Amino acid sequence: MEGTKQNRGVNYRTLEHLFNIAKERSETFTYNISVSVLEVYNDQIRDLLATSPTSKMLEIKQASEGSHHVPGIVEAKVDNIKDVWSVLQAGSNARAVGSNNVHALYNGKSKELGEWRVHQEQALACRFGRQ
Repeated sequence: MEGTKQNRGVNYRTLEHLFNIAKERSETFTYNISVSVLEVYNDQIRDLLATSPTSKMLEIKQASEGSHHVPGIVEAKVDNIKDVWSVLQAGSNARAVGSNNVHALYNGKSKELGEWRVHQEQALACRFGRQ
C-alpha cells in the first residue's frame, strides 16, 4: 500500500494530500497528524508499529457516531511526508510473511497441471499431518 519511490501507493498519496491541505489552512487551523499501521493476518489484527510483540487481542470498535477505532494501537505522530514514509516502511518491515513450497513443487517447465495438483495435495497432507 505504500508503493515505491517512483510510484507511491494510496496511503502515501492520501497523507501527502492531507499535509498539503494542512499547509494551505495553517493560518486558520492547527493539525496534529498521527499514523497507525495494522494488518489483519490469520483473522487477528496486528499492530505493525508496536515495539514488542503483544499478546493483547486488538479489536475494531465502532463509536455511536459511526467512526471506527482500534483501542490500544500505537499512533506515530508525523510532522511531514518524510515522517510518513518512515512510518509506512517500519510497518511494512514488521508484516507477517508466510511462505509455501508450491513454486518449488511446480517449476513450470515440463510438469503437467495434474501432476502439480498431486504434489500440492501431498504438501497439504503433510502440513495437516495426514501423510
